[in-house]
Amino acid sequence: VKELKNFQKIMLKPGEEKAVTFTLTEEDLKFFNPSLKYAAEAGDFKLMIGLDSKDVKETTFTLL
Repeated sequence: VKELKNFQKIMLKPGEEKAVTFTLTEEDLKFFNPSLKYAAEAGDFKLMIGLDSKDVKETTFTLL
């Protein structure tokens, strides 16, 4: 399941580069599980960043 988290719109001039930092917390990863408990589950997550759903860069992280 894909979910949009911490959306930020960054305006760049042609050829301009900028470092962008944002934080995902455990709270950001919570969802209603089959028991209807609002919780984050430990495991591996795929992080995708890009212009749109077709132009993305991916990495993974683990919630312990």
